[in-house]
Amino acid sequence: MGLELGLDDVDKGILKMLQVDARISYAEMAKRLNLPESTIRYRVKRLVATKVIRKVIALVDPRKIGFDVGRGYGEGGPKLSLRST
Repeated sequence: MGLELGLDDVDKGILKMLQVDARISYAEMAKRLNLPESTIRYRVKRLVATKVIRKVIALVDPRKIGFDVGRGYGEGGPKLSLRST
């Protein structure tokens, strides 16, 4: 897939940084990759347009929003359930 889309080391570097912290700024990525910020903006826009980046999501800690995390076992194996505290 990487070859089909023409992903190079810059694209891969951007993706690695975004996987660690999706809130990293274009300026910080540009600094780390030693490239102009405009290049980073263009590359991210292209990664989104080609669906390499499908979605940016918030990973929420259920405990921080008032849920207790419990495990239940039933058909199909373990399931994660959220119980309000």
